[in-house]
Amino acid sequence: MEKNQKILGSAMLTCIAIGVIVTTLALSQTGDVVVKPVLDREWKNVPVGDGDPGAGNSGVLKVFLYAHTGSPATTYNANISSGYFGDASSDTLDANLGSNVPYDTAFDIVVKVRYNTTHAYNTTGSSWEMDWVMGKMTSSDLSIGADTTCEEQQIATNDDYMWVHYYLQDSDGGAGSGFTISHGESVNVTDFTMQAYY
Repeated sequence: MEKNQKILGSAMLTCIAIGVIVTTLALSQTGDVVVKPVLDREWKNVPVGDGDPGAGNSGVLKVFLYAHTGSPATTYNANISSGYFGDASSDTLDANLGSNVPYDTAFDIVVKVRYNTTHAYNTTGSSWEMDWVMGKMTSSDLSIGADTTCEEQQIATNDDYMWVHYYLQDSDGGAGSGFTISHGESVNVTDFTMQAYY
């Protein structure tokens, strides 16, 4: 009897499963339900490169200590070519950035990066997606905790890349009054991580 019950139960489950499959297909064929493939996307780290990531690659281009701005959405929406105190291009990013920073003068930390189409381009919508990218920074010199999420501004795009500025104006992320150092101090960005949802 017990064996018969198990067989009957298995048969019922099979019928239910088949019923679900048939119903789903029928609904799809009538146009009432649109079945879309599930994209296997997740947040992943992107190799940061080494100043020049190489043709076709995403990566970090430069790290700046920039004179603090009260209008970051405007300032960092454009390409930075001057006005910074110190800069570095390094794979580890663990380099002294503070040699030209006037002490007791407020500054922001800005990281210029680029993303390729693999990491940030929506082929369905034919658009670059800022929601698919993220930057995280750590700096023991400035009490920036591990993997603090940066603010971001898109700089520009073309067919191959999207350029982005990531920045911090205080140790907790977000808008702030900038960082300062005392005479004789230096600044290292201990770690910077590029991420993308792909």
